[in-house]
Amino acid sequence: MSLWEYGVDRMILEEMIRIDPQDEYRLGDDQCCLNYPERFPTVEFDLAATADLCRIADRMRARLGYKPMLDDGGGDEDIDLDGWYNFTIGINAFSSTKVDASIMFVVVNSDSEDNERAYEIDLCEGEQELIYRLLDRQCRAYFGKGCDELLEEARQAMEEDM
Repeated sequence: MSLWEYGVDRMILEEMIRIDPQDEYRLGDDQCCLNYPERFPTVEFDLAATADLCRIADRMRARLGYKPMLDDGGGDEDIDLDGWYNFTIGINAFSSTKVDASIMFVVVNSDSEDNERAYEIDLCEGEQELIYRLLDRQCRAYFGKGCDELLEEARQAMEEDM
């Protein structure tokens, strides 16, 4: 399911997708094999665990029988308040939108059976394009350079490793 299928609209998305400026971005590279291996630069960001992202993570895990971790104030006593989610998203110089096809999150809760399990929140192409613009604006504010500049920095680092 994409974010829009969870009822997320453009305004909510702008509040939901927040780079965590206390964590550094991570340069990297990846590859895909179509007719031959193609290597490309990537940059990964940690996202703040906003309430809307946590609600989506809770809904995904609830379908699998796990307790939610976000207390939404509804008085539900069947909540697991001992854990949290780590959210990440990446940009790349391969796809047409330059954004990964999903937001990843990992469960952090040693008492849960799915501790350290990674999940994906799928993103449709329109969401990816909007998220790229949001990330670019935030990168400029937090790191003093835009997404294209970060991808170029990752490309240079990748080429140095070759």
